[in-house]
Amino acid sequence: LVNAKEAVLVGVGNLGRALASYSGFERYGLHIVALFDQDPAKVGMTVGDRQVLPMTKLTSLIARLRIQMGIITVPSCAAQDVADLMVGGAIRIIWNFAPCRLVLPESILVKNEDLAAELATLSHHITHRTQMSH
Repeated sequence: LVNAKEAVLVGVGNLGRALASYSGFERYGLHIVALFDQDPAKVGMTVGDRQVLPMTKLTSLIARLRIQMGIITVPSCAAQDVADLMVGGAIRIIWNFAPCRLVLPESILVKNEDLAAELATLSHHITHRTQMSH
């Protein structure tokens, strides 16, 4: 039995905490069941109702709970290592918020969210609208 509605999140910085605390995912049935970080200062802290776990527990938890989705909110320099760990634990879908391209087996579905590119697009629209109104 695969677990399609639960995900793990790695990287409990500002963006990771915001995503972990966002209640809108529940509407779509997505539940972030575990949070991970490599920073010892973040391990053990509570975000919402979940405690941040050390990276050493990532692959075993993914395998034990048969989690299919991983969410990456780490700096780009760490994203590939995190993705490789997730795939090693049998993650099949990765939602990547790190500003880098991941190199993974073709069987892994990756959705890249490039927040900087989205901001550039918004900025362009704002500039264009401002010029149109003058």
